[in-house]
Amino acid sequence: MSSHLSNEAFLLNTTSLFAEANKLHRNVRVSMKRIIPQNEVEKPKELDSSAHPEYDVSKMSRSYLQIKPKSSKISQKRYNILIRAVMGAGRGGKDCTKMKISTIIHPDHLDHFWQTYSANVKAGMTGLSKKKKKKGTASVGASKAGKDDKVTKKSIKKAKK
Repeated sequence: MSSHLSNEAFLLNTTSLFAEANKLHRNVRVSMKRIIPQNEVEKPKELDSSAHPEYDVSKMSRSYLQIKPKSSKISQKRYNILIRAVMGAGRGGKDCTKMKISTIIHPDHLDHFWQTYSANVKAGMTGLSKKKKKKGTASVGASKAGKDDKVTKKSIKKAKK
């Protein structure tokens, strides 16, 4: 497995990765996960949320809702985050290499990283187009009235019978 880039190098590489993906018409997949220190002897508490609900990070989980009033019991641990970006290999051709980059972000640097990263992602989404609105939907009442007045094949057949 490749080594992780520094946060700054990752941000620079994502800019070029999105530019190249747009040029070659390829997809870029981004995945994120928190890094839990593994212990071979004891199972980490974070991996067993039923026995240790205070380590469950899901805000919607039942275990979180049960201990929420006891806020002092909820774990205050902070975790590093692993972010990976992968540009697919495409379908043959001369430039059909798969590119992978990753970085580990410390929780203290997360706000600054997200601001820069979100700007890179927005700049890299040049291929998106605005959704076109349907014509003739001026108001809700007008569209309901027009729906009942439509002439369809079924209504013509019923009228002939």
